[in-house]
Amino acid sequence: MAEQNAPEYPPALELEKELTRKERQIEYLQTELRRYHNLMEELKQGMRPIGTIEDVKGDTALVRLSGGQAFQVSIPPELRDRVGTSVDAVLSPTKGVIVDVIERMKDRSLLEYQVEKAPKVFYEDIIGLRKELHSLRQAIEWILDPGTRSRREQIIRDPRMLEEAGSVLLFGPPGTGKTYMAKAVAGTISNRGQNTSFLKIESYEIVSKWLGESAKNVKEIFKLARESAPTVLFVDEADAIGRARMEATTDAGRDVQGMLNQ
Repeated sequence: MAEQNAPEYPPALELEKELTRKERQIEYLQTELRRYHNLMEELKQGMRPIGTIEDVKGDTALVRLSGGQAFQVSIPPELRDRVGTSVDAVLSPTKGVIVDVIERMKDRSLLEYQVEKAPKVFYEDIIGLRKELHSLRQAIEWILDPGTRSRREQIIRDPRMLEEAGSVLLFGPPGTGKTYMAKAVAGTISNRGQNTSFLKIESYEIVSKWLGESAKNVKEIFKLARESAPTVLFVDEADAIGRARMEATTDAGRDVQGMLNQ
């Protein structure tokens, strides 16, 4: 009876195999724990770059940033089902691993709807701002009119003075006609035979929290303006992004300063 009630133990070889499997699992979990710990430390260091996923192979992906740099990065197991060429990747500060995926960032084509060709607003539509409109016309109208510009270039020999011309700051309370006057310049010049575009950009469309995206937005805005030239580029609520030169402490701030300097 004693022999029949004795518990049955698995062979020693099976126990050794099970022990080996458990040890390997522990090693894997320890490695993952260190990786996630390092990732958390990286996230505390600063902004995270964002880039376009160009290729995916297994647990790695090729991600290209807006500046053109390409990086071969690793894909965490929990993101492998979400990573693909139809989304953008958020990278760690060291650009070694994907930490998140987001919807594809808007490209230049989404800005094109804001380009208004030959707007139907003219100087005659502006009421009560005769002095301000006269000053605005003196500052930028000659740049858009080929004949006037040619005569001015013959007088002004210094190209630096010509490059710096045409930048105007309009200030005043909301609803006082700043945008309307700028649009009237483009409309009137177009009505004279020089087809002029009006491009209005909201300040919030320029600055991005993603590293490198502000610089990309600035480049795309000016590229779009040049493709639609001659163009009146109007940045609305510029006071929300304008800073003194020494006050810009972030990459986004420096990118915006570069745009305003143009």
